[in-house]
Amino acid sequence: EGNELVIDVKSEIGYVGHCSGDVQQTLRVLDEVLAAQRTLFGANDDRTVRTLINKGTIYTNLGKRREAEELLTQATEMRRALYGEDHPSFASALYNLANITRVTQGLVPAEAMYRQVLAIQERRLVPDHYFTARTRLQLGQTLSRLKQWDEAEQLLLKALDAISNRDGPVLVRSNWVRDALATLYIAQDKFELAECTLMDMLATAQRFASSKDQAASTRRAIGLMVELYEKWGKADQAIQWRVRLNAEPD
Repeated sequence: EGNELVIDVKSEIGYVGHCSGDVQQTLRVLDEVLAAQRTLFGANDDRTVRTLINKGTIYTNLGKRREAEELLTQATEMRRALYGEDHPSFASALYNLANITRVTQGLVPAEAMYRQVLAIQERRLVPDHYFTARTRLQLGQTLSRLKQWDEAEQLLLKALDAISNRDGPVLVRSNWVRDALATLYIAQDKFELAECTLMDMLATAQRFASSKDQAASTRRAIGLMVELYEKWGKADQAIQWRVRLNAEPD
């Protein structure tokens, strides 16, 4: 029991290190955790799977695609063996695999994975669960890039409806959905809808608790405003927003 506690604490240290940006220390800690988990719990324990997913996610963020895909594929197959294919834990692993698959293999294979994840989550999770909204965002972005505009828009609107009134980190992520919606509308020349969405994005950013998150989201929205008005043919407004963008802190 004492060994299990030490491993759990180290796993949390690894997670905190990832969040704080100390990536190499995080990987060293997670390697220690993974070796200990395999010794103490066995190779097919779900705690081992969680560590594989954490490492795979870090490798994804580092751009180490081959390593990420290998770890996340292993984690997904382990969850399939542990829970079957109609379980939220399997869906969670498959979601992470879909994220790297979109980069390594393209949009169409990732689309199929996101659809499978969403089907499981809609059956097995409570309505408006954050994980379901997150999958709708990723699938919506994927379909948008495939120019399947109508379905993409509906998925993104559902995702936004589920999380737009929440606080904390989820409020920040609601602007990720607004970003995707505005990008979709600009691509389709739906300028009024894009403008409304971006104004909402700017207003929402002012409610963020973190000044760093607020600045990043504000810069992104202003950048999209410039893109919107340039494509709309409103040069004066594009210039005004570009001046504001240049004045924003990085």
